Amino acid sequence: MKKVEKVLIIEDEVHLAQSISNALASLGYRCQSVSSIFHNFKEDYDVVLVSSKVCVDRCEHFVRKNSKAITIMMASFISEDSVNRPIQAGARDYILKPFKMDDLIRKITYHKSYQETMQRARLYDKYLDFMHAPHDFKPYLDQDPPFIVRSHTQSHADLFVLHYARANHLDLEFFSLQDAPLESMRGMFYATHLETLKSAERDKCLKALSKQEAIMSFVGAGPVEFERVIALDTKQPQGAPLELLSIQDYEKHAIVQFGPFYTDTQLAKHLGISRKSLWEKRRRYNLPRRSNI
Repeated sequence: MKKVEKVLIIEDEVHLAQSISNALASLGYRCQSVSSIFHNFKEDYDVVLVSSKVCVDRCEHFVRKNSKAITIMMASFISEDSVNRPIQAGARDYILKPFKMDDLIRKITYHKSYQETMQRARLYDKYLDFMHAPHDFKPYLDQDPPFIVRSHTQSHADLFVLHYARANHLDLEFFSLQDAPLESMRGMFYATHLETLKSAERDKCLKALSKQEAIMSFVGAGPVEFERVIALDTKQPQGAPLELLSIQDYEKHAIVQFGPFYTDTQLAKHLGISRKSLWEKRRRYNLPRRSNI
């Protein structure tokens, strides 16, 4: 259910307060208007609009007390008391009277969007910190691209790249080599599924990668010839459980890892399926058949 944003309007000009309330109510906000900051407020508000004229005494204390709200000062002129001190105390912005209602709404919308973005960023940071805790990626963070991240699982490779990008303040684009050719990728990017390419296509891709500022992942067995390869799974802690794969992930992993070393007949036999079933799984998982090494 969508949250109804609550707005507190502190303004002693009744006509202005009513105009603001009507404009915001039409956009779905729930508004309350009062004429003093000394009112007995019983709710927490998402947005607080304060007239500097009624917020001279104890204004900074009021702003700090409502630090979670988006506080915007409504001032007739800019001064230390009307704007500077409230901003230093935590008010987000100010608007000069008289103002157009569209300008006020634009400021509210901007600060709401910024607040939501920061909340999402903090959530993602907490999640990444939680996921990275068991892993020691520090020895690889100084590596300069281009390079290949090699791992037994895609999730482990992706986790490292996210940590690398965050540590080095990179704005990465994400691609899959199954869906897009390398020629279409621009800027700083991370491309997955190098292991699914045929030998000739992989060699061509690696040659092009050497001229790009990019990162690729390689999941599975078999050789991968490139100048810089970060191998994440060279050591497995004794007694540590392996990642549990779904049946579909296991089938895909087995086909990718062992496909180059077995004929279709041999691979189907090891998987306990028919050649027709193997062909159907290749098509379902978008895995091209590769020549035996």
